[in-house]
Amino acid sequence: MSRQSSTFTTNSSPFQGKIQHDYGVYVFNESSMEKRLPPSTFKTIKKLLINGGSLTESEADVVAFGMKEWAEELGAVCFAHWFQPLTSKSAKKFDCFLNIKNGVSSHASHLMSEFSGKQLIKGEPDGSSFPNGGLRQTYQARGYTAWDYTSPVFVVKDQLGGCLYIPAVFCSIFGLSLDAKTPLLRSERALSSSVEKSLKYLGGSKGPIKCTIGLEQEMFIIDRDVYQRRPDLIACGRTLIGKRPSRTQQMKDHYWGAMPQRVLNCLDDVRDEMWKLGVPVCTIHNEVAPAQYEIAPIFEQAGIACDHNILLMEETQRIAKRHNLEVLFHEKPFLDVNGSGKHVNWSIFSGDEGLLIPGKTEDERRRFCFFLAAVIQGVDNHADVLRASVLTAGNTHRLGGFEAPPGIISIFLGDVIQTLIDSITNNTGETIEKKTIIDFHLEMLPKITRDQSDRNRTSPFAFIGNRFEFRAVGSEQNAAWPITVLNTVVAESIEQMVNQIEKNIHDGKSEKNAVDEVIKETILLHKKIVYNEDCYDNKYRKTMEINGIKEIKTMDMALDALSKSKEMFKNTTVLSEEEVNARVSILGEAYVTTSLIDINQLLDMVEREIIPTVMDVLAKEKKQTQIIGSSIINKRIENMLEWFNKMIFSIELLKEKRDKVINSSCVIEANEAMNVINEVRVYIDKLEGLIPQKEWPYPSYETLWNTHC
Repeated sequence: MSRQSSTFTTNSSPFQGKIQHDYGVYVFNESSMEKRLPPSTFKTIKKLLINGGSLTESEADVVAFGMKEWAEELGAVCFAHWFQPLTSKSAKKFDCFLNIKNGVSSHASHLMSEFSGKQLIKGEPDGSSFPNGGLRQTYQARGYTAWDYTSPVFVVKDQLGGCLYIPAVFCSIFGLSLDAKTPLLRSERALSSSVEKSLKYLGGSKGPIKCTIGLEQEMFIIDRDVYQRRPDLIACGRTLIGKRPSRTQQMKDHYWGAMPQRVLNCLDDVRDEMWKLGVPVCTIHNEVAPAQYEIAPIFEQAGIACDHNILLMEETQRIAKRHNLEVLFHEKPFLDVNGSGKHVNWSIFSGDEGLLIPGKTEDERRRFCFFLAAVIQGVDNHADVLRASVLTAGNTHRLGGFEAPPGIISIFLGDVIQTLIDSITNNTGETIEKKTIIDFHLEMLPKITRDQSDRNRTSPFAFIGNRFEFRAVGSEQNAAWPITVLNTVVAESIEQMVNQIEKNIHDGKSEKNAVDEVIKETILLHKKIVYNEDCYDNKYRKTMEINGIKEIKTMDMALDALSKSKEMFKNTTVLSEEEVNARVSILGEAYVTTSLIDINQLLDMVEREIIPTVMDVLAKEKKQTQIIGSSIINKRIENMLEWFNKMIFSIELLKEKRDKVINSSCVIEANEAMNVINEVRVYIDKLEGLIPQKEWPYPSYETLWNTHC
């Protein structure tokens, strides 16, 4: 008994062994900086991380030298400004720590290892091949990257021997944002500024304001050899054809079940590598669909969390290849089973105080109700823009399905918080029920406390106790963009509420009454965005339509919503009008281009492989029928011919629709063509069900899901 009590005297203890030795070993963190930098420079960096600002040229040289020395000890021979252009991936180029003495000699004896402060702070990539949305002309190729010192520098091994990665932002020669990170950092600043103003009237902690993010990354993992036999997976990231197997996820036995050993070994390596890179990966498990998995780290500040998520995706794909596996991040790689999301768990902190925690005292409760009301108002005002932020070519196949939120944004609060806001609007007093205890009525089992809110997995935006979960974000997306939009709508909302509080005080109300009145009026005006029931039910659409909440079904509707949000982005200084226009253009172009890739790939597979295969099988079976004379075989051939002819007809229709997509602005035409793809697939999948498996040219769903087992 005494041994047990000593074991459980504290809730936490320093890590021992492998984690303690490996965690952050590839990160130029505070510990590494303190060892490598002069005390005065180290103090300067710490001040910058708290207060902002910039380094002098001489200070940058000192920091760069310390970084290089540290990185070279880890085997790095080059560096790269690592940035996030307006695609779903990151970008970089490798430059060696190399110079030639006096710049003239070519003899090896005069080669020098060099990395300057100028190289650390500024890079100059060729901007001509990155999406720009009209922010530059074709001949204006110059672009700039700039070091984002708020995100840790790190070394990635196994790339040219080792490379020093410098997180950076990316802009045009005129300083206009061409990346996902710059607007995210601006949105964090806007949110921090508005929260700070509000706390003047709300009290509470006066620590730094930060937005924290936890990203749950879902993915599929399949055998690489089988993957390479599916040209649709290679080109499109998803299967364009594939008959539904008799068993998919109906038994619900894959979720949190035992993993295949090869996948387990792979994810074990991913976790170890992430720990070395300072990414706090904590949770790994099977997801609902066959061959589907999830990795989730602990919450981090928004900018760092997004960097770490991009790094996690890239390293997972790279490490998987060592195990002859392939990782699929597409939102809907397989039809008729769950797709993959990237659930964004979003919260706000002031110092160590969570501002979305209901709290126990009256002041804590008032702060919570204020920020809850601000979120409700922001989401209600800009539900269409939030929906637009997650509508990508891949996510259109997932959203609205039975496993993903539909095309309408609403908020789930749960019974307890709903009762709280009802009490505010009805003047019945702000009370929260005491926590409920769950008793198993077994003496060997503990009594556990029930949470004050449920987890509504059908809701696109759900409150889950101390944060909101934005479930609609796609797995392949860079989460920086939807988080930018969310931060911005809430920052604007808080600003509006603070302005009204100040007006109320000016009109003679006390601070407390001014705040309480704004909270009540805000909730009354915007509570129509709250929906606490099943969002998959048809009742949901009808209710939200009555409430005036628009359903954004297609990309053209999403782009229209984004186009109308310029004032919000401009007023919060997150994006200029030009930068919003650019994103509208880029998102439209990406949708059209992706759609055309899908269409052309399907046509290629049908015309080169499927049509010849079906014709061969038909010829064989007709010959067999002449010998056997079976009516059953005749019926089988009739079905095959019917579906074959319908497939040919729909293929011709698809070509007609494709040919109307004449440029990147043809979003509506691309959407119409994608609808025809679904018709073509119906007949192909029916034919796959009749063609012998050894004759069918592509691996089946069963093969794709089970080979790695």
